[in-house]
Amino acid sequence: LVSNLNFTSGQVVPNLVIVKLGDGGQVSIRNSAGATNVIFDVVGWFEDGSPPPGDRYNPLTPARMWDTRPAPQGNAGPKLEERVIRDFKVTEKNGVPANAKAVVFNVTVTEPNKAGFLTLWPAGVAKPTASNLNFTAGQSIPNLVTVKVGEGGKISAWAVADTHVILDVVGWYG
Repeated sequence: LVSNLNFTSGQVVPNLVIVKLGDGGQVSIRNSAGATNVIFDVVGWFEDGSPPPGDRYNPLTPARMWDTRPAPQGNAGPKLEERVIRDFKVTEKNGVPANAKAVVFNVTVTEPNKAGFLTLWPAGVAKPTASNLNFTAGQSIPNLVTVKVGEGGKISAWAVADTHVILDVVGWYG
């Protein structure tokens, strides 16, 4: 009765989805109309039972952590430049402690100069090939993203367009 992803013909749309595994460790998908291609990027899993204290999810009241737009909305300009890696410090800010292992964001791309995609990952490691957001020129689009914290309490961002990036923190793991 519910959907995990909504799209129109020709769109490329990502979403973070948490799914309980079925028999044999499988999941089922259903497309409501027509044919479409689907890509699964597995980014983690939950174990049965209660996680140890260092692996628990800690929700926060949603708060704006980073916004590359100019003031008064933003705090961290300028725009993320096309194909340039930019690091954002995400620990010791907005309730995320220094020992957080991962941070959960509602990430929004706004005012991109052309169609493209955005990727977030732990700072200090190679950029992955998966995207967190796909967008068209001028579009504002959000997605829920969980990102492991990298070197110096930072995450890295990279996009195939000049775009503003907004990171609203909603929780952390640690």
